[in-house]
Amino acid sequence: MTKYVVSTTLKSVALWPVSILINRDVIAEVRKLKSQPGKNIIMDGSSVLLHSLIENDLVDEYMLHVYPLALGIGKRLFPAGKRVNLTLIESSALPTGVVYQRYKPA
Repeated sequence: MTKYVVSTTLKSVALWPVSILINRDVIAEVRKLKSQPGKNIIMDGSSVLLHSLIENDLVDEYMLHVYPLALGIGKRLFPAGKRVNLTLIESSALPTGVVYQRYKPA
C-alpha cells in the first residue's frame, strides 16, 4: 500500500517504505489521486490540510470519534465560514462513552 506524505518542510520520505512526498500543489495532487481507481484515501493528523481539503470539496466521508468531554478550546474541525451539510451514515456508542459517527456531505 502506497502512503502519501503531505509536507512543505520534509525533503525526503526515504525513512518510510512505499511513501511518496507531496510538497506542492496539494489540491491538484489529491484530485489526481481521487480520479484513479483504487482504495480509499484516509487522512489523519493535520487540521491545516483538512481545512484545505474541505474548502475544495475533496472530503467524501467524515469518520469521527466524539469524546464525552468539553475543554472549551482547541482547533476547529471545519474552516471558519465554510458551511458543510452532512448526512449521518452510521453511529455507535463505544463502551468507553465515546461515540463513533460516520457522515457524508449532503
